[in-house]
Amino acid sequence: MRKTILCALLIVVTLLSACGGTGEPQVPVSQLEVEHVISLIDAIGEVGYTSLSAINRAEHAYNALTEEQKQQVINAQTLLDARKTYNEL
Repeated sequence: MRKTILCALLIVVTLLSACGGTGEPQVPVSQLEVEHVISLIDAIGEVGYTSLSAINRAEHAYNALTEEQKQQVINAQTLLDARKTYNEL
């Protein structure tokens, strides 16, 4: 019985915390996606022979964005430059 009550309480607390019940403003999912792509591009760093997976990850995430989201990626040119540099190695 105790385990059931504890599980129920845990579920309720989890659901309430996931709902943003703290009153803090929630960041829209679309903005989080844009910020994720920006950080993936930043993570590429200096392009070298070991950069391919980081470039591919960033390109894949960027290509999954909507056109509106792509316009918000402030370092999109960095991704294009990284791909070009890698292809020239």
